[in-house]
Amino acid sequence: MQELEAKLERFIRKYYKDELLRGLLFFVAIGLAYVLLVLVIEYFFWLSTWGRAFLFWSFVGLAGLLLFRFVLIPIARLFKLSKCIDYTQASRLIGNHFPEVQDKLLNTLQLQTSASNSDLVQASILQKSKELEPIPFSLAIDYKKNLKYLKYALIPVCIFLGISLSKGTTFFKESATRVMDYKRVYAPPAPFSFELQNENTSIVEGQTLEIRAKVNGQELPEEVEVSLNGVSYFMKNRGGGNFSYTVEQPNEDLNVYFEGNGFVSDQYQFELINTPRISEFKIELNYPKYLNRTDEIIENTGNITIPEGTQVRWLLATEQTNLVEWISDTVFQFEKDDQQFSFSERFFNPTAYSIATSNANLKRYERLNYELTVIKDAYPEMNLEVRKDSLDDAETYFQGNLADDYGLFDLKLIYYSENQIDN
Repeated sequence: MQELEAKLERFIRKYYKDELLRGLLFFVAIGLAYVLLVLVIEYFFWLSTWGRAFLFWSFVGLAGLLLFRFVLIPIARLFKLSKCIDYTQASRLIGNHFPEVQDKLLNTLQLQTSASNSDLVQASILQKSKELEPIPFSLAIDYKKNLKYLKYALIPVCIFLGISLSKGTTFFKESATRVMDYKRVYAPPAPFSFELQNENTSIVEGQTLEIRAKVNGQELPEEVEVSLNGVSYFMKNRGGGNFSYTVEQPNEDLNVYFEGNGFVSDQYQFELINTPRISEFKIELNYPKYLNRTDEIIENTGNITIPEGTQVRWLLATEQTNLVEWISDTVFQFEKDDQQFSFSERFFNPTAYSIATSNANLKRYERLNYELTVIKDAYPEMNLEVRKDSLDDAETYFQGNLADDYGLFDLKLIYYSENQIDN
């Protein structure tokens, strides 16, 4: 009887292996068919985020249900982790394949479970068990019968291969990406493409920016809008698929994209470059002491007229500036203190000069040209008349007019012996 039970156990294990094999085929066939259906729907219809979310979670739910029904349950019963068929049920299954042994096998099991332990009953059980020993119960399970289910798994596989050969793997990759990333908004490909024509995406502060775009394709939109930091404006149609829009002196970075006929371009970033500029311009004039003239401060102009020998000091307050240069025949750098710059020089001759500002991005961006005029200090003018005293030849009189552009401080008469002229 133990041998009979062992054969029944082997039959039951083979029965659930067969069920697991069949379940795997169903799992692959139904799962692949649904995946193919999902990808085809998304590929052609470009569903909304809600539609793609439904496809994604319905697939997850279906895959979980198929896995539980066709794979996990047979595995659990195979390893007796769940309730499985008993010997009586197994006997009926064996009897379906071997009709001649069904009654004998069932009778043997019934006798085994009966309460009688008489010698006659035991002898009957032993006799029937020996009669059943030559019967190969495992032949009642034929794995080859599952081949008829293989076609259901091969159909979606062949469709996958056919699409891959005709359209390439991008068909599956793009659709699968959009379904899995269902929270992101995807737009269907446009029948045309946008091309940014600006070679330089840097914006110089204070300058006008013209954004230029070209539309390539067979179906060109009549109108194109440009979005600047979320605000849309209609662009000017210049013909031939060329569009432009002018931004007057932008003062911040711009996030730019184009839109036409409901289709949107890639996003482009225009970066604002701050310009070096002078916010305050002063010149200190320190006149020569002999002029007895009060020092002055000139503001907001570099064109000055000064007496010869005046010490000139430029004082500049700047913004976004790293370097200030004084440029003439030679170049001098201003001394820097944060955003304050200074430069000092004494002048004896007229000079044309420039002041240029620079920063890390713009070299000598702002260059201001000025004229420095110098008034030469002329010699004093003297008209002198010399007369001798008519009564005394030893006396001589000097008389005349003296003049100087800055006045006279002193007048001296220097005389010496003719013999000492060299001294």
